[in-house]
Amino acid sequence: MMNIVAAILIPVLFDELNVKKVRSWLKLALHMLICAVLMTVFCAVYYLWTSKGMPQICCAAVTVIYAIFFVKSNMPSRLMMAVSYISCHMNVFVICFSISDLLKIAGAKGEQVIAVLMCIIILTSCVLFLRNYAVRNISEIPVISVVLVCVVGAINIIYWVMSNVMDIEPALDIIFGIIVVVLLLFAYYSAYALSVNINKTHRDRAQAMMRMADERLMRASEENLESMRKLRHELKNQYAYMRLLLREKQYDKLDAYFSQYEASLPETLFYIDCGNRTINAIIAVEEGKAKSAGAKLDCRIEVPSDLPVKDIDLCTVIMNLINNAVEYCERYPELADRTVSVAIRLINSVLHFALFLTPFVPRREKLILSVRRIIRAY
Repeated sequence: MMNIVAAILIPVLFDELNVKKVRSWLKLALHMLICAVLMTVFCAVYYLWTSKGMPQICCAAVTVIYAIFFVKSNMPSRLMMAVSYISCHMNVFVICFSISDLLKIAGAKGEQVIAVLMCIIILTSCVLFLRNYAVRNISEIPVISVVLVCVVGAINIIYWVMSNVMDIEPALDIIFGIIVVVLLLFAYYSAYALSVNINKTHRDRAQAMMRMADERLMRASEENLESMRKLRHELKNQYAYMRLLLREKQYDKLDAYFSQYEASLPETLFYIDCGNRTINAIIAVEEGKAKSAGAKLDCRIEVPSDLPVKDIDLCTVIMNLINNAVEYCERYPELADRTVSVAIRLINSVLHFALFLTPFVPRREKLILSVRRIIRAY
């Protein structure tokens, strides 16, 4: 019975549940039934193959199969949750069986029922703890977090093997079992907290970039508006002066004035409106950086106002890649053509982003970690 309970708790740990949708509950129930059937089959095969009482291996096999074929989160999160559950349930069984042995030695009745109830309660509590601090929705999990959980999980599994092959006193089994399980849960929570903190740092950085982009776009809009007002006022005066020269037929002075006017024309005002507010702000910021580095942006953007990409992710990808190209121009001042070509298009619900810098100097550089993480997420 405890093996079936351990099996039906696997979907409870891994599945995302929407409590308001009946379909979500039915899906969870179906997955629980599948795990229970798999556990029954594996245990039957296991007991036909050997008479040794270590059926927790069957639960470990069901957990691995479920994590591979039924869970859609990233691989590090699946690995962490699977290792944690396998290690935890193995030693929970050790603890409960040891309590049953102590009760039997003390002459208590119903020790098996008590052991089963305690196993269900403790294992369910551990699953709820792991589910509450689930890492499946964390996009970036540092390697150190995965290594920490795997190492502590390996310690749990080693102790489980030792308790099955060695004759250890039940009291010691209970004490050491509790220690390794608590250590595992602490390691899992530490890995979760570290991953959340790193993702929060990246999110805050992206939000800061978005605020900077919005501020830069607002300043650019204000500057462009003020420049256009001044230009309009100047044009009125210049038109009046040119009309006076034409009326008086002073063509030489008019020609000289035109030459002087062409030499004093203001720089072209930069503003881009591709239909998407976020990309407008990003390109406005990057144009200022490119201009400071002596580079030029050549943008070809065809996107709708709403994109299937989060604004923060869009900001991180575009700004990081364009910044790299601009920094490349700064490192190589001898480049004749310092144009950075940017192409962004939405094709069949997939956002395509291309960046070209010519002339291209062959260099092998790794893709920025944050950009690679976002690309994997989509």
